Amino acid sequence: MEAIITKLMHLNLSHTCIMRLAAFTLHGGRKFWRLVSLDLSGVHVKEVEPGAFRGLKVMEEMHSDYFKLCCPQIRGEGIPAYTCHTPNDPLSSSFNLLENFSAS
Repeated sequence: MEAIITKLMHLNLSHTCIMRLAAFTLHGGRKFWRLVSLDLSGVHVKEVEPGAFRGLKVMEEMHSDYFKLCCPQIRGEGIPAYTCHTPNDPLSSSFNLLENFSAS
């Protein structure tokens, strides 16, 4: 199974019934699982446990309708901010909250 996972480059989970991302949900085993892209568009995530993306690296793009997945505390260091694409939510995104806080 690990050999199959290491060859996977694009993972499209869009419009699936995923409602919960438990810790280590997308973990790659003994080494980091490297994806070029991850698509979670149309997935209505209700709960994300800390470490859900631990062990995962997304190299180019991650798409989600759930803006919280792009917050650093959720996505972790394996998914750089520049790869994360969600609808803009300036009132709720962690980046804008911090930006607005430092501006006042």
